[in-house]
Amino acid sequence: MLTFASISAVSITGCGPSATPAASATEYKLYARDQVEASRTAFLAADYAVAEKAAREAIGEEPEWSLPRELLARALAKQGRSEDAEKALRDAMAAQPDAPTPRYLLGLLLELRGDTAAANALYREARERYDADPGDAETGIERAVVEYLSRGRLAGLAAMQALRERFPGNPRIGMIEAQIRERQRDLFLTDMRAAADAPAPPQPEEE
Repeated sequence: MLTFASISAVSITGCGPSATPAASATEYKLYARDQVEASRTAFLAADYAVAEKAAREAIGEEPEWSLPRELLARALAKQGRSEDAEKALRDAMAAQPDAPTPRYLLGLLLELRGDTAAANALYREARERYDADPGDAETGIERAVVEYLSRGRLAGLAAMQALRERFPGNPRIGMIEAQIRERQRDLFLTDMRAAADAPAPPQPEEE
């Protein structure tokens, strides 16, 4: 099942649990990059308090880098601190206005609260900020999921098909494509329920 830990390409698993964060036009300080890796590793080990602490250390070193704030939001959400997670995501958006991932994650959070209109607006904004040609499979996966959330199942499947052709043999591409084919959009929200202020709506029983 796709979870809050795996849904974002850039923030957690997109660069792999042991890889260095993708460099942008800015070369971030070594300590901040080390703390980002520490936060990512702790998150994947379900040690969310340590993940939070490392993310805050990275933010202190590089306050204008959105990635540590995204990691902080994930760690806070897993601890059930919805309002704090929202603030971290809004701070990430302010730090790097062109970054798509904070909008994507905030959209998921707001959709869980029932604010579908705001969520859809954020999905559209995230989609507009992705590069036309993703540089790696995980970034492409995140963008394809945003296509699914913002434009529907057919758009998501088309994005996944193009990604599969570009990165043949990637197992996560096939897994997430199958999820889009077989399940509804709530599949992508399941692991964020702890961060929501309101419980998820009841699901109809399968026949």
